[in-house]
Amino acid sequence: MTVRKDLRSKTPRTIRSSADAVAYFDANHRVRGYDMQVQKAHALSWNCDGSRLACGSQDRRVSVGAVDSSCRVKCTFVGQGHDDSVDQVAFHRTNPNLLASASTDKSIIIWDIRQQKTHTRLSTRASNLYVTWSPCGRYLVYGDKEDRLHVIDGRTLSTLKSYESKTEMNEFVYHPTGKYLFVATGQGKVEIFNVAAHSGQSNCVAVAVSTDGQRLAVGASDALCSIWSLDEMICERNLGRLDYPVRAVAFSHDSQLIATGSEDHSIDIAFVNDGSR
Repeated sequence: MTVRKDLRSKTPRTIRSSADAVAYFDANHRVRGYDMQVQKAHALSWNCDGSRLACGSQDRRVSVGAVDSSCRVKCTFVGQGHDDSVDQVAFHRTNPNLLASASTDKSIIIWDIRQQKTHTRLSTRASNLYVTWSPCGRYLVYGDKEDRLHVIDGRTLSTLKSYESKTEMNEFVYHPTGKYLFVATGQGKVEIFNVAAHSGQSNCVAVAVSTDGQRLAVGASDALCSIWSLDEMICERNLGRLDYPVRAVAFSHDSQLIATGSEDHSIDIAFVNDGSR
């Protein structure tokens, strides 16, 4: 898995051979690889202070990388508690070390990334695809393959309420105020507002709200990530650098960057204001 970032340098004075050209591009291309010790990234989440980026993988592992001021990533945690693919990870809204993961093995796991060998496991009725924390950090919401949403107490892991839908439900995210829950659904729509984020031929798969409450990001099966203004509810721009369906989107702690991940073994990190890398 690679993390993409913009690395700028001056153009060399002369390129006299193909070897010179290869050497130049090797030294100045925009992709730098960092080993996150997982295979295929299915989910991404930044922690609340922007110092960690978590990744859920097809190979049943949860990994966390430390991100420094130069955007270098170093893997610092690998959790191995699931028995099947990890399809979603979500950091706590105020605790930078608390991480939840959802898996198709019919479980939700809560990790303290300071401790590799211990975790809290919740067994569920069906295979799980998505999980998120409420803004206050007291509740967890997870969604399963049977198109049901479940609200649980984050401390006792007891189920408080369940909701069943007649339409396909995918990823969901709270508005920072906690008053709204945006749910990505089939037919190219996002509930609660019924916003047509993408074409009717594609599915909206992943959603995220920026920490400043200004923008909503929607990842879809058409390989696009759309960024919306929550004040005006209009699409500001689309990010289209990935080649496969966008499975995960995550804003940085300061709402300046957005990370998008797909099935093409790469993560695209862009500036939210203009979409550049």
